[in-house]
Amino acid sequence: MSCRVVLLVTCRTGSDEWCAREIGDVVFGLDNSVVVEKTGFPGLLQVYGCRDVDSIYKRAISREYGFVETIIPVHCIMGLQEVLEERLECIDGLKIPGEVRIRVRMRGVRELSTRVFALVLKNLRSRGVVHTSSADECLFIEGIKDRVYIGLGRCRTHIAIRGG
Repeated sequence: MSCRVVLLVTCRTGSDEWCAREIGDVVFGLDNSVVVEKTGFPGLLQVYGCRDVDSIYKRAISREYGFVETIIPVHCIMGLQEVLEERLECIDGLKIPGEVRIRVRMRGVRELSTRVFALVLKNLRSRGVVHTSSADECLFIEGIKDRVYIGLGRCRTHIAIRGG
């Protein structure tokens, strides 16, 4: 199995180094090839691993953290242009339940989140999937410059934080 981006992690403001150490320590117990890197955006890290996304995600969300705020699984990565051209094979390959909450955050390109949300919503509706804010599962669409990271995970917005 090859190593790739398996998680995106957001951190408390100004705590990227501690956050990286925290998430790295948790995931290392499952995948000792884990590497945590900064993305160039404050408070946003990429976690590379060689194990499957779901096992790493499950392990990561089972812990409490002091600096980690959110953990997003990365099931597939697309180019921004592919998304804008509605070539959403990456999303089509996910086992999305009948109801899902769509969460889009596009970084580095202004006013793009609304457009991407509309394209993804159109795709899901054509498959009979309903977007609802009360869904337990979230389809995360995270843009970082010209790359779009897509994952299906739990909707809870924040990880349990020790002492927080």
